[in-house]
Order: sequence, then C-alpha cells, then structure tokens
Amino acid sequence: MPLPDEKLDPRVANALRKMTPDERLAQALQLHRWGRRLADAGVRGQYPHWTDEEVRAEVQRRMFRGTG
Repeated sequence: MPLPDEKLDPRVANALRKMTPDERLAQALQLHRWGRRLADAGVRGQYPHWTDEEVRAEVQRRMFRGTG
C-alpha cells in the first residue's frame, strides 16, 4: 500500500488489478524474500566476522525495527 504522499504508477496499479489475490500474495512474499537476502548481504558486508546467527538477528532487527 503506498504511503499517503506517494502515487502508485498507473501501469503498476493496472498489473496488480489483473492479478488474483494468490498472485499478489506470491509477489509480496517474493519481494519480502528478496529484501531479506539484500539485507543479509549488506550485514555480511559490514560484519564479515559475524556468525550466521548474529547476521540473522541483525537482519531481523533491521527489517522489523529499522536501522536506527
């Protein structure tokens, strides 16, 4: 859902309207997984000495509480 001050590109809106609810959910889950992989790569780049568990915890913190 766009933020109040953002406008959804009409092409994106049209593509979303053509999708079934299951397709929209699948797309959202795919984007979430992509975001987690991107965050994971960023944390691993910042902290190459961290364990997998430390990286997972930091990615979770950033995804759900922000970077600040």
